[in-house]
Amino acid sequence: MKKLFISLILGLSLISSFAAPSGNTATVNFVWDYDFTTNYISNFKLYFGPSTLNYTNSVTLGMVTNGTIPNLQRGITYYFSCTAIDTNNLESDYSNEVIYTIPKKPGNPRNLIIQLQP
Repeated sequence: MKKLFISLILGLSLISSFAAPSGNTATVNFVWDYDFTTNYISNFKLYFGPSTLNYTNSVTLGMVTNGTIPNLQRGITYYFSCTAIDTNNLESDYSNEVIYTIPKKPGNPRNLIIQLQP
């Protein structure tokens, strides 16, 4: 499949992680930047998986610049990246990758800001 070639301004950032006090899973929230003056983008897709560029899961999010991934296992390191999809269903290259290990112990919600350059 042909890739969408755009200058992707996706500075993917992990903004928060929440682990329920008694559960074995956590939820992480992401934000990214995109210049919406380009009107041919129809969706963003958030990928995640167990190792770098080995994304075994994805969520299509629509025209938003944030996403939530629930039910991630505690103590596991996840790798996240985002793409843009245009109106012809062509997909861009991956944004920068965010690596995050879900804390093993439950706790209060924590806010993290990890700003990476694309």
